[in-house]
Amino acid sequence: MACKKEEEEKPQLHRKILLRDNKSVQILLENGQNPLLEEEINISNTIEQAPRAAFQSPFGSSLKESALCLAIRCGYVETVKTILDHLNNTATYSSFFSPSSTTSFNAAPTSPTSTQTNIQKAFLFAVLCGEQGVCELLLQYGATLHQSDSFGVSPLQLAISVNQWAIVEYFLDQGAELTDKLRNYLHQKLKSYQNKSAVQDRLLLK
Repeated sequence: MACKKEEEEKPQLHRKILLRDNKSVQILLENGQNPLLEEEINISNTIEQAPRAAFQSPFGSSLKESALCLAIRCGYVETVKTILDHLNNTATYSSFFSPSSTTSFNAAPTSPTSTQTNIQKAFLFAVLCGEQGVCELLLQYGATLHQSDSFGVSPLQLAISVNQWAIVEYFLDQGAELTDKLRNYLHQKLKSYQNKSAVQDRLLLK
């Protein structure tokens, strides 16, 4: 009975994302639920359908994040697309990662530069989570392989840093620049593996 109560109290948009109920997600968005508003979710009691790896959080048994971030972290490409299309249609973009609970979802639209910045933040988050399908989607929505973050880290460098080798290969195939310095870093990391995958072997030839 307690578990049922916890599910009922879980933010509805987050719960529908965990259930991969994209139709209900769309309805909730149309009814005014804000996909950028951070909500507390209980990681230890997540619905079984959600990928286990998505909830290996350094923050303990609970995590506060937006519905968009949750969809990215779970790798639910269609749900991410649904949310992005909704944000585009409502001309509303706020910060994907630190939305204010007092910000009106119907506030005036931000500038194109701000929208691009937020798309790029979402893209880097998808890289960090190892979600190649979401990365591919966000490239279609304006993310770029050629823009570094505020620390000077490019999407390719981030992918190498977090050992997302399939994404590294995909980025290189898409034209990401592999400088001599970054190539040395890539090869140094790859050579530390005793049993290399086929992807790792191919990357050593880059």
